[in-house]
Amino acid sequence: MEISKRDDFTLSVMIAEDDEATRNFLAEAAKSHNLDLLDAVSSGSRLVRSALETRPDLIIMDIGLERMDGISACTRLVEAGIHPCIIFVTGSVQPEHYGKSYELQSVDYVTKPFTKARLDRALQRAKDKVHLGRLSAREPKGDSRLVSVPHRNRLVHFAASELLYAEKVSRHCTRIVLTCGKVIESDTNLSRLAAQCPDIFLSPHRSYLLNGCHVKKVLPDPLLPGNYLVEMKDSGEPIPLSRKKYREFIAAFQAPPFYPAIIREYSG
Repeated sequence: MEISKRDDFTLSVMIAEDDEATRNFLAEAAKSHNLDLLDAVSSGSRLVRSALETRPDLIIMDIGLERMDGISACTRLVEAGIHPCIIFVTGSVQPEHYGKSYELQSVDYVTKPFTKARLDRALQRAKDKVHLGRLSAREPKGDSRLVSVPHRNRLVHFAASELLYAEKVSRHCTRIVLTCGKVIESDTNLSRLAAQCPDIFLSPHRSYLLNGCHVKKVLPDPLLPGNYLVEMKDSGEPIPLSRKKYREFIAAFQAPPFYPAIIREYSG
């Protein structure tokens, strides 16, 4: 079994499974998701030692491991300050194990026997969670860059990181929505606003500017075939993504500061 080297952008994984055939199957599944396999072990004690040294992003683990069970091993890691995403892959259907899995905030609990499709869903969920965490960590919280806009005959100032999105309502009115929910109406235009913001701000439509760190997902527009909607993490109001801007918008999430991408091209 080949153990990969990790780089700055790759998600790393450890596997803990006492059955060799299942362990190899899990390793192949991880490889198919472009995960870097740091180690594959059969015992809980070996898992703890290896995870403390390598600090994986994700652990796929059984509960019935040799020498130390998976629940105890995971608890040891949490107590040591290590909080990887956990996918339990186990034959146990005991309620107490479900409960412990929930307490440990595992991403998924896959019961044996399982299909490749079921495991793929769990892996994708874990990858998305790690990607969202990394993206959130890159967000310039407390950004010292201030944005200034005219509002009711005075200038209003706020940090660029507080800007969720802005909408051009009319030629002389831009609606600015902050992450706290506050709405500011200004006679500034989107070009002047964008000039004050860092590169994480994107234009999905000629009438919108949004904070890319708060994008949740892209969906097809049910009313306008060929167009799309951007769902934001902190707003229930979808933002239009025009057909013209679609490729450029998706491509922005394939490179820093958004890489590894959490926004994937819609495939139907």
